[in-house]
Formats: sequence, structure tokens, C-alpha cells
Amino acid sequence: MENYIACVRKSTGRQLLGLEEQQSRINQFIQSSGDNLIEVVVKQESGKNNNRTKLEYTTNLCIKRGFTLLFTKLDRFTREVEFLFTLRNKGVKLNIPVKLGSSSILVKFHI
Repeated sequence: MENYIACVRKSTGRQLLGLEEQQSRINQFIQSSGDNLIEVVVKQESGKNNNRTKLEYTTNLCIKRGFTLLFTKLDRFTREVEFLFTLRNKGVKLNIPVKLGSSSILVKFHI
């Protein structure tokens, strides 16, 4: 059984539906996988900036406790693929639940 810290991001009030969609996908994934959701971190920091307070808190928690970082939209998390590999090389396990076509099935996309 995997333990997850979920990270969701919004940037403006207009993107509230995006936040709800991210949280819905996370909840659906956790329910279907039977894994544990430890915490959901909602951040409003820019995905362009990789030095973010809540992101640092989240990744440190994952490293120290062995949790897996779960996020639903790559562009809401970071705009730099290299940053994902930097996190992975620091010991952060990363997963994205991906919806398969028009089905309601969500699968892990491990980075």
C-alpha cells in the first residue's frame, strides 16, 4: 500500500474548476487503488518558479517519510521536465494518475 502526498495548484479564481478537477482525480485514484492519501497541499505559487515554499515542504515530507508525491497535471506542477528528474534524483517518488481515453480508469504514471 502506497502513501501519498497530493499537490494541487491554482493560480487565479478563474481556475477554481481546475482545482476541483485535480482534487477529484486524486480522490478517484486513491479510492480505486486502495492506497493512502496522507495530505493534500494546495498551492498558488507559479509553475514557472521551482523555488516554492509549499513545494519545498511537500518534497521534504516525501523524502523524510518515504511518501510518494501525487499530482494530476504536469503543467500545474512545473514547466521544466528537468525539475522532475532533479526531484527524482533527490529521492522523491513521483506519480501522476492518468485517465485512459474516455474510460473512468486512472492508472499510475511513475516518473
